Amino acid sequence: MLNPVNRRAVTEILGKHLRISQKEAESAYEDLLPKVERKPYPNMDAVKATIQVMGLKNPKIAQLKAEDLVDVSILQRLEQSGFVH
Repeated sequence: MLNPVNRRAVTEILGKHLRISQKEAESAYEDLLPKVERKPYPNMDAVKATIQVMGLKNPKIAQLKAEDLVDVSILQRLEQSGFVH
């Protein structure tokens, strides 16, 4: 999505799967583009909040740490290699 070369393919996919016109797909693409993270790291605050909420029902979940559930090492290696920038 972030590569301008893929714009046409992305808008066609959006149109097909969302069942919207090409014009609406173009508009959706423009709306989404600034919101898509270049580096898809997970939001650790969201993971922590999820653990906290789920921990209210299950004390075992409350003992978990976000860092134990999410492994960003693969993404870090991709970033170091220059594949993700």
